[in-house]
Formats: sequence, C-alpha cells, structure tokens
Amino acid sequence: MDEEEKPKTDDIKYILEAAPQKQISSDNKNSQEMKQDKPKDTSAIIFCLDHSGSMDGYSGGLSKMECVKKVVLRQMQQMTEFSPDRKMGVVAFSTDITIIGDGSQNPEVITES
Repeated sequence: MDEEEKPKTDDIKYILEAAPQKQISSDNKNSQEMKQDKPKDTSAIIFCLDHSGSMDGYSGGLSKMECVKKVVLRQMQQMTEFSPDRKMGVVAFSTDITIIGDGSQNPEVITES
C-alpha cells in the first residue's frame, strides 16, 4: 500500500449498500447494452476480515472463517459483474493488521508497538 493510500485520520465512515440486482429489460436489450447505459461506479470498497480466535467456531458445518470467505468472494464476483470499475481491497485483522489491498502487491503487516 502506498503512503498516500493509508488513512490520515482516526475517523471511520461506513457505507452500506445492498448487492446490485439484475435488471430485466422490457425492450429486450442484452446485458452488455444495459451495462453500457449505466454510469461507471469508480467507488472503492474495503472488506475488513476478522481472523482472530473468535472466528474459530463452526456454523452450519462450516467454520466461521469459511462462511466469511464465501460471502466476501460472492460479493466480489457480483461487484466485478455489475460494477467492473469499482475498486476492491481486503484488510485482515487479529492482534495485527494485514493490508492485502487488491492483491496486486505483497501484503503489508502493521503491528502495534
């Protein structure tokens, strides 16, 4: 992560948004044409994943961590399909913080000193 990408304040803002829904066109436009009509979404979303001991339990036969991984992967796939210009990144935390970013660079680990 580049220095200018790191937060410079302690403020945290959350933006919650429902997953995009497929639109059904009444005039039989194909999905490629529908994507071209939609304005580009260049916003960024960061998935913050807890990988501490609290995620060791199981739910419905899967570990809590496996459940989270499946949901995040599904969200990323949907965003790639419906908002291909949207930027996505991952931050994992436990006793330290690992900034994975978009996966194009090596993760950066931040530990409390």
